[in-house]
Amino acid sequence: MGFDLPDDGLPAAKGSNCFIVASKNEIPDPQPASACIRCGECVKVCPARLLPQQLYWYARARDFDKTQEQHLFDCIECGCCAYVCPAHIPLVHYYRFAKTEIWASERERKKADHARRRHEFHEARLQRLEEERKARLRKKKAALNKKQPSGTDPKKAAIEAAVKRVAAKKAAQQQERES
Repeated sequence: MGFDLPDDGLPAAKGSNCFIVASKNEIPDPQPASACIRCGECVKVCPARLLPQQLYWYARARDFDKTQEQHLFDCIECGCCAYVCPAHIPLVHYYRFAKTEIWASERERKKADHARRRHEFHEARLQRLEEERKARLRKKKAALNKKQPSGTDPKKAAIEAAVKRVAAKKAAQQQERES
């Protein structure tokens, strides 16, 4: 389980599980991958009882929904399937790629959902504020209509009331100056 490292100059990290120090005779260099011959050897050795062949085809085709249907996330990435593969296909690399892509799309989906909810909240708030403004205007208009006797224009009456208030204010200021 794991990957070959180019040299031993890399540090051991907290997540390091183990190290295998082997010679070139014990673990030869990987041969170039060839086409899958569908021998089924990978299925026989899978400890999670998955179908590595199917996972490989779906991951290679970037059909991540199908890879999840084949229980991709049940794969423990032990590497048994890649070790016995006569075509020398790096199966675990395909599985890790698929998992990474699925996680990335899930993060993007969550971000998009969050942005959509924020936008919907913003739109609802703007609509609520507009409705409140209209309600205030209706209330103001109703109050003006109640104050005025029937047959008079409420706008003219509002203007006359404003003129009277300004005149009263000016008169009060003038009295203050005189006293």
